[in-house]
Amino acid sequence: DGVQSCDSATAVGGIRVDAWVSGDAGVTGHALYFQVTDTATDTVVLPATRKVTAATGALGVRVVILTTTAIVITRTNLVNISAFTINLGTLAVSAVTNLRTDAIQVGVGGYGWDAHVIGSTFVIAYTATATVFKLYSYNSSLAQQATGGITGEASGELNVSLGGASGEVLYVLYRQGVAFPMPLMLAIANPSTLALTVAPVTIETGAGGTDASSCSSSTSSERKP
Repeated sequence: DGVQSCDSATAVGGIRVDAWVSGDAGVTGHALYFQVTDTATDTVVLPATRKVTAATGALGVRVVILTTTAIVITRTNLVNISAFTINLGTLAVSAVTNLRTDAIQVGVGGYGWDAHVIGSTFVIAYTATATVFKLYSYNSSLAQQATGGITGEASGELNVSLGGASGEVLYVLYRQGVAFPMPLMLAIANPSTLALTVAPVTIETGAGGTDASSCSSSTSSERKP
């Protein structure tokens, strides 16, 4: 089936978590797999395991690490932002939890969302019901810590990308709307409270492309633009 999307993150000490969704980009109804590797010895310590079935349907994936806990985040059944944790010491894997259940499709085949580590939490961004662009943060136990968002974005958001660090700012980059030209927008929020500090500004008036899936990798440190 190929790989629709993938992500990986490496913890301090060299334990790497890889996760991937099978299938073609932009097509729903595919399974999510993960694997854990000790990069110091190049040993697979937790073999490839299917965590989300094709019947449930995963779409996109992000891997973040908070100290000794890896969190794998995906979108399931189109409307859910779901996650499960991996204890990197014991390799215990939790059940899948729905962090949010109000995500919507943007246009035809548009499912833009992202997740990013901020200090001891991770933040997710996505378009919710009533076309409200939402921000939520969670700790390693998947307990909600803060909420925020961008109002007035009735067109929906695609190609969402988060960046920033604790004590600084949270950058929210996204493509607005579903009709060409699709402007590339940037907003800035407080990384702790998720309150918007800079309203969205247009970075580019017309951003092309329709594929909102991605394949990327990161370490456990916070990404900065």
